[in-house]
Amino acid sequence: MSNNEYRKILLRDKINNDKLKSLFLYDFDNIIDNYFGVLLNIINGNNKKNLYKIDNLMSFIKNNITIFNKEKLDSIVFNFLDLKNMIDNGEVILKINKLLDEIYYENTFKYREDMSNTLNYLIYEDKNIRRLKKFLNDTHSSFFNTEYFDNIIVTLLDKFNLKDRELKKYYYRVVILLLSKISNNLLTKNKDKYLVILDELKVHSEYTDSLYDLVSGVDINDDVLLDRFNVKSSFPYKYEGVGVIYNDDSIPNLKQRAITIDSNNTMKRDDAIYFKKNKDNTYTLYVHVSFIPALVSFDSDINKEARNRYKSLYVFDNLIPMLPNDLTINNCSLSKNNYRNAVSYSVKVDKDMNIIPDTFKITRTNIKVGNNYSYEDIDYIIRDNRNDDFGNMIRYLTVFSLNSSNGIDVDRALKDINYYKRLVNGNNDISKDIVSFVMRNINYLVAKYFKDREIPYLYKYSYFREEDYFKFYDVVSRNDSFIKYDYLVKDMKKSFFDIKLSNEPKSFFDFDCYSSSTDPLWKYSSLYNQYLTDKFIFCKNNDTDSIDEWYNKTGVLAEELNYKKENNKDIETLCKSLVKIRSRY
Repeated sequence: MSNNEYRKILLRDKINNDKLKSLFLYDFDNIIDNYFGVLLNIINGNNKKNLYKIDNLMSFIKNNITIFNKEKLDSIVFNFLDLKNMIDNGEVILKINKLLDEIYYENTFKYREDMSNTLNYLIYEDKNIRRLKKFLNDTHSSFFNTEYFDNIIVTLLDKFNLKDRELKKYYYRVVILLLSKISNNLLTKNKDKYLVILDELKVHSEYTDSLYDLVSGVDINDDVLLDRFNVKSSFPYKYEGVGVIYNDDSIPNLKQRAITIDSNNTMKRDDAIYFKKNKDNTYTLYVHVSFIPALVSFDSDINKEARNRYKSLYVFDNLIPMLPNDLTINNCSLSKNNYRNAVSYSVKVDKDMNIIPDTFKITRTNIKVGNNYSYEDIDYIIRDNRNDDFGNMIRYLTVFSLNSSNGIDVDRALKDINYYKRLVNGNNDISKDIVSFVMRNINYLVAKYFKDREIPYLYKYSYFREEDYFKFYDVVSRNDSFIKYDYLVKDMKKSFFDIKLSNEPKSFFDFDCYSSSTDPLWKYSSLYNQYLTDKFIFCKNNDTDSIDEWYNKTGVLAEELNYKKENNKDIETLCKSLVKIRSRY
């Protein structure tokens, strides 16, 4: 469509809402340029008869705000802000200000009050660091420059007069999270106020000392931090078998068009996905995970050191790996055109994209993946809608993932291209959602597989009680900033699922190990579960004595890792915050 045609649609006395909505959905860049060009011309015309056209155009944005994703909404807001600087019509400027307040919630006083109330609830009532971190990550950066945010930190520092050590440790973690978000000028401006409060505290501890260093900008290097957290900076054991793959005639070589999906800078690709349609109109989902026990025995020095580290750590200038880099990159990472040892999970999916019960399988393979993709690559392929075997596989995966949370019309999504485009257009980070959904389901299916066999397993689950959930939901329903981030409620609904799965102590040990991924090259709890798989599933060693022995080992390890989690989980946040803050002085 030409620019003249766009302008004719925008200049009509009665706007065709559906037509304009369609243009904003499918040709945003061109229509937005023409929208603001037409609006500017009408305003500069200084004809009062044109005010109703201005109202019509601006009302369209207000009434259709839900069709815009964050990126498009930001573009609209910035265009309106630029428009204000180009005109001198006070009446129209007031209209723009009113519209911005209505469509741009983050621009209002109500937003700042809502955010303050929400954060106070999360900090003092909910007390869940993971949910607090999620919320802060999606909070508009402008809020961190306000006195509202500064007052939250000041109030928190006063809490260090409490005698409860565990509570002080929790508040310490919260303060670090908040300080990592604060702007340069606000921290500099209010630094003395924070330091006075810390100085006046009657009880000094490792937490208040760390905060004093953090706020004052004291130069703390890697050696000081690693010593504090008892971590060695270099890996003491070498892996000599670079380029080696463990071969066994009973393990099939599988050349499949499975793909890895990771960030652009990822070097350790730990899992690959494949989704195929079967002749009976069902589907099969495959997930191949790099299988460390094929190369590293349970009683080896490398495994003992990995257990001591418990995860890879990112500090100022270094990545402190859990396993040697030459092992993970050259032998375990699922790079294309190289066979790698893998544990392969498969499960069948019906024509409505629901997992079919009792079809889950775990096997050993040597996998050669078809290609390594970034999240951006897959997002482009999803929207490009390639009509070939690979494009179809990505489409199946997309519909499989979208169906879980939205209850879409699966048959229509697979056959009606326009319906499919409406589902994926304006939906950011679909590829990340796919990976998260697939891995979360595989984690659950693996845990259930072990539970059904009464074999001990490390699994993450929440202690969030049902009555607490309803209390949380009540707060959410009365707070616009919570409603904006309703994924927090969905996250808690998922926790009930985990509790029901994990309620037999003989089979499960509480350890907060999983994110949305299997993380076999990262967190030791995942690696340990691979050793369990090797011993009890592939080796068929299911006698009672062996299970009891591993039950005891798993219990000891769960306690050990929980202890390390509590003592070491602040190191990365602290390092990143110190790097950010000390560079200002």
